[in-house]
Order: sequence, then C-alpha cells, then structure tokens
Amino acid sequence: MLLYRKKKKLPTKLDLSSFKNRSKGPSLGGVRKVQAEVVDDEPPRVSKDIFLYKGKKYNAWQALGIPAGANSSEIKAAYAAKAKQDAANKDFYFKAMKTVL
Repeated sequence: MLLYRKKKKLPTKLDLSSFKNRSKGPSLGGVRKVQAEVVDDEPPRVSKDIFLYKGKKYNAWQALGIPAGANSSEIKAAYAAKAKQDAANKDFYFKAMKTVL
C-alpha cells in the first residue's frame, strides 16, 4: 500500500485589474457635493424663563404673577404669597422661583 500526499492548492490571485484603469485624482465615490444655503428664518429659541413641570412647559414669570425682570426680593415675596395661597402646588411655585433666580 502506497501513501502519498496531496499537493496543497495554490492561493488564489487577486484581481487587481481595476486599479490599472483608475484615475490618479481623489475619488468621492457615492458622496455628492452640497452647498450651504442661507436661511432667513431662525429656529425658535427656548427661553431661560420656561420650565417643565409634570411634562408641561410654563413661563416662570406668569406662574408667579410678576412682571419679567423683577428683583429677587419681589420674586421671593411672590413665591411666598402663591405658596401660602395655594399650598397644594407649592413645589410648582418653588420650581418657578428657582427658574427665575
């Protein structure tokens, strides 16, 4: 009985023929050029006086019932009055006060 080895298969050669005809410059492939456009409209900005409470947006100045730009003593006095008047929503008024301070 004779034993013999099978010859190993030679590795396959890579087909590099597509590189021969390729241009030397940079290629973008599937990327397209886009130009920037000037837009007149500006997206609405979120005011710093808006706060979220239980998933809804509120204006802190309106919630406290004071004009925008009031000083800190007026804000604290408005909070104290609202919290005393409506004790059930005390945390709502507290969040409004913290937003404007």
